[in-house]
Amino acid sequence: GAVMFPGFVDSHLHLIGHGEKQLQLDLSALTSKDAILQAAKERERQLPKNDWLIGEGWNENQFETPDYLTKHDLDRLFPDRPVLLKRICRHAIAVNSAALQAAGISRNTPDPDGGVIVKDANGEPSGLLFDKAQDLILKAVPPVSQHYVDEALTAAIKDCWTKGLTGGHSEDLSYYGDVSVPLKAYEKAVAGGKYPFRCHLLVHHEAVDRWEQLEKPSGPYVEFGAMKIFADGALGGRTALLKEPYQDDPSTNGVQVHDDETLGRLIRKAREKEMEVA
Repeated sequence: GAVMFPGFVDSHLHLIGHGEKQLQLDLSALTSKDAILQAAKERERQLPKNDWLIGEGWNENQFETPDYLTKHDLDRLFPDRPVLLKRICRHAIAVNSAALQAAGISRNTPDPDGGVIVKDANGEPSGLLFDKAQDLILKAVPPVSQHYVDEALTAAIKDCWTKGLTGGHSEDLSYYGDVSVPLKAYEKAVAGGKYPFRCHLLVHHEAVDRWEQLEKPSGPYVEFGAMKIFADGALGGRTALLKEPYQDDPSTNGVQVHDDETLGRLIRKAREKEMEVA
């Protein structure tokens, strides 16, 4: 009397990042700033003294009154420990003053190409960073270990199984130090069938040259796909590129991550490698 479905395949996820949500601080179900701050404070009790506090998945559209997190929300509870909270789209992060200081970001720091450091009315960084501006913070975060990435990947796969997912299209080769680190994780957990999950892996353009030099996992559970390029941002942070300004914020029509010449060069690079573009 039951129903059997074939295994589902997720068409767009960040598999290791999904595992981080299991290991760290999952904010995706929380519906207010207060709930997020309380969850962050509880998480802090489990951390060694000098570790960054990192959370995943906040979404201001779930709040009664949608409002972004800023350093002013975080500084009250975390005056000294760097805090980094990633928005659900991963195109925006909220950080506190300690994280801004660790990254060397001040009122004089210009927006990087393809990114926005949001400033308050006084011209000070608000703690909100969009798209390529996130990299300024992420470079200041201590590198993760191979063990951590291994653990995140297996946690993600186990959670996907509980939801009927037996495969996924993922993009996570450029966020964990050298590309060899996530590749080793996929080799160890997936390629040999220890955790059966069909992985179709995109290759970020910043990782593609190094990726080409390395021995890659193979077999029925791992395949490599297109070269990944971010062309613009996401609607949630008003960084998705529009032809006209946003109705609720006429000061912006989004962010173009690469100028036309750079984008063309990246696409030619993919074609030279006989790769598709995502």
